[in-house]
Amino acid sequence: MVKMKISILLVICLYSNLLKSQRNFEKSQHFSCATDIEIYNSQYGKYKSLELYNKAFKNDLIENKVDYNKSSMIQTIPIVVHIIHNGDPIGSRHNPSDQDVEQIIQNASDRFRHQHPNAGSYGNPYYGPDTEIELCLSNINPSGNYTAGIMRYNNPDEYISPSNSYRNSISWNPNLYCNIFVCRLSGTTCGYSNGNHTVYSTNCTFDELILMHELGHYLSLPHTFNGGCNNNDCLLDGDFVCDTPPTLSGYNGASSSNCSMSNNPCITDEDDTSTNNPYRSIALGGLGDQPEMLENYMDYTAGCWDAYTVGQKNRMQFNLLNVRSALVSNSNIACAGPNIADYDIGVLNITEDQASNCDGNVVFTFDVFNYGSKNISSFNIDYFFSNTLIKSENHSQSILPNTSITISSLSPVN
Repeated sequence: MVKMKISILLVICLYSNLLKSQRNFEKSQHFSCATDIEIYNSQYGKYKSLELYNKAFKNDLIENKVDYNKSSMIQTIPIVVHIIHNGDPIGSRHNPSDQDVEQIIQNASDRFRHQHPNAGSYGNPYYGPDTEIELCLSNINPSGNYTAGIMRYNNPDEYISPSNSYRNSISWNPNLYCNIFVCRLSGTTCGYSNGNHTVYSTNCTFDELILMHELGHYLSLPHTFNGGCNNNDCLLDGDFVCDTPPTLSGYNGASSSNCSMSNNPCITDEDDTSTNNPYRSIALGGLGDQPEMLENYMDYTAGCWDAYTVGQKNRMQFNLLNVRSALVSNSNIACAGPNIADYDIGVLNITEDQASNCDGNVVFTFDVFNYGSKNISSFNIDYFFSNTLIKSENHSQSILPNTSITISSLSPVN
């Protein structure tokens, strides 16, 4: 029998304002993103501006003839998720559990590889590529210590639309980690990117789909409807990507049962007659005019989101290799994972239930997690008050690796 000891410092007279109920939330098909092309110039690194970045990207494709679609090189982005809440219990809508966050990150990673369940197959050869980008939740923090890659902050002053200065204060080095912030946002905005951070609102559905949209911005993709129908130079007009058909506006409200268009508002696909444009006229060797792509992650068509294009892959890969190379290199450290000990347990979460603030009759509930590789059959919980041991409890309960159990105990202090 293995005994593990957990020392817990109890702070008496706790305030319990935990949310006791959660409103049922059904994903809306309507989506609003606050990212503007002008406010995320910080992500262009050495190129300093969008104009210089676009020229360098165009030169990379045309002069250097780089084809990232044939690279067969997986780029991994180390992620850290910062959840800012107002005392919401773990597992609630505004404070999602570790398991939920881990699944969302994995699902998004599968989508970047276009390997998610029911991934679309397209007649258009430029739709639905494997972008050769993966996401990992960082398990080594900037200090070199083990982390779950998920940080939680109970902050009543910043849980709604946290200020840029506050986000900067808790952010991990943005050159080495992709910082994701989960919070409430005022208004109808579901998320945005400012170049260094992507921010997501729990007033909407925080899931892998919204990650695909905002991380697309993070990797320099504008909305597909950026610039409207203009298409004289497909690498410098519109969304700066040649194989996303020109799009008039964000088709907010498209649903999973309505992902095709009966009309085609932009008839400018063939305007760029260069070989850069796959949709130049058939007479010039192109595919000709195409309907607008409602499945694209960078439209507002949340109900249809399913794919990027080869051109978007090229642009994201260019960003990772030329602007965020340190981020990708750090994945070798941040995502390497610790050597898991045989026996390693800890308290994942503590809640308390009391009739009124400072009432001595407090029932504490502990979620005890087994981080080790071996089964735990017994452990101790020690209670300290003012650095003095006041109670010790032995619990003969089994905890399997990578699982948790919940136990309750009456406060030892009245």
